[in-house]
Amino acid sequence: MIRTVARRSAPTRPALLTPAFVAVTLASLAYFTGDGVLVPAVPRYVQGPLAAGDVAVGLVVGAFSLSAFFLRPWVGGLGDRWGRRPLMVLGAGLFTVSVLGYGTASSPEALAGLRLLTGAGEACFFVGALTAVADLAPAQRRGEAMSLASLALYVGIGVGPLLGEVAIERSGFGAAWALAGAAGLAAVAVAVLVPDTRPHDPAPEPGGPAAGRRLIHPAGLLPGLVLLAGILGMAGFLTFVPCTPSTWGWAAPGSSCCSSRPWWWGSAVSGPGSPTGSAPPGRPGSPWPCRPPGWRWSAPGGRPPGW
Repeated sequence: MIRTVARRSAPTRPALLTPAFVAVTLASLAYFTGDGVLVPAVPRYVQGPLAAGDVAVGLVVGAFSLSAFFLRPWVGGLGDRWGRRPLMVLGAGLFTVSVLGYGTASSPEALAGLRLLTGAGEACFFVGALTAVADLAPAQRRGEAMSLASLALYVGIGVGPLLGEVAIERSGFGAAWALAGAAGLAAVAVAVLVPDTRPHDPAPEPGGPAAGRRLIHPAGLLPGLVLLAGILGMAGFLTFVPCTPSTWGWAAPGSSCCSSRPWWWGSAVSGPGSPTGSAPPGRPGSPWPCRPPGWRWSAPGGRPPGW
């Protein structure tokens, strides 16, 4: 007797790349690309046109995080009441308006005030986008959803600085602010397409209503501290690395903070005497013996010994 055994069909995985999920991801890509444009532009603007020092650079860049830190817990509740889309649209809008105003800042204090507004926009957009991804992700594919959504952040932060450098070198800082603002407007345009992603019948929080109102869960403390430690180092690195080449003793006319492009180029070539282990342009043995036209040595006493 021949026995036939029916094969069980594999369970169908719930769809992840829905139109709503793609819209959230594309809006995030546009937003964080604009954010990435500011990574090299803001420190260079503070030390260049505003003629301020390292302390001012730290304060102006850090003002962004100050407002974002205090507003994020509050805007999360607004997202639960209003929905995720209003947060994303409001956040990208605040980002756009504040960035387009950077060129009007005549002092580090004025720019820091605008950076506070940028941080408020970041708080709204980031919380709105992150919670929308969590709403849209099927329970079986939540980790996969977070991984895919995080690509938008890192691609934007990776591509944005390069676009910002090109804009500054070709057309000045105004072009960088316009480019970042255009990216913010693109994020607004795409975020408008995101539907209401809030769950219609949210599951009760474990432990009852009191547990649902707890802001900081004890299980999240250790992962949060690990993440904080990593971000602290990254924040300092991204703040001052655009200005690192000025420590080599050369800078653009009227600025003590030079382009970060030579730092990228030189890091690939080994050579003695450089803080990064590479010979900067203009030094004997460097593959770029000539400095870019119009650049001057800014070190005290002119060209350092041996150059």
